[in-house]
Amino acid sequence: MDYITKKISNWLLKENYITDDQADDIIYALEIVISNILPFTTILILGVVFQQLTKTVLFFLVFVGFRILRDRYHAPTFLKCYILTVGSFISCLVMSLIINLEVQLLFTFYMVILNILLFVVFKTKIDEGQNQKSNFIYNFILITYNSLCLILSKFVLHEYTVFLSVLGLIIVSTSIAKEKSN
Repeated sequence: MDYITKKISNWLLKENYITDDQADDIIYALEIVISNILPFTTILILGVVFQQLTKTVLFFLVFVGFRILRDRYHAPTFLKCYILTVGSFISCLVMSLIINLEVQLLFTFYMVILNILLFVVFKTKIDEGQNQKSNFIYNFILITYNSLCLILSKFVLHEYTVFLSVLGLIIVSTSIAKEKSN
């Protein structure tokens, strides 16, 4: 990605769209844009190819919604971020499709229990570095989300609640994880 953003920046510089002192800012901005667009474009393509558009939209809503609420774990490189983001979607999708219909309700129940247990055990770490109001809102929505997964599992197609409960595990896990300092 570094190569591509530098090439674009050099082209913009050559065409006099930017000045020398703006080049680093443009490179940084391009990296941010590309690192956000590429994984989401890949996820959208996968959702269309596998005819799972509803789950794709749910993934975007939940993933972006929780990212807005709390800027959780960030992978140290673009490639790792891409793999983690796309891998998260694929994990949720695969689990929702391979879990046998007869055990989907039970699977969702166990996932929600695991999510809530992880939240309770790691609450201090999840709340670390945030103000009290932010923690209250985030924690309330996280518990409500997992509770809704359980409630919805009684009324809607279970593969969706499997998908959402696995996504809940990813949300909780990335709320716990912290990027390692160098």
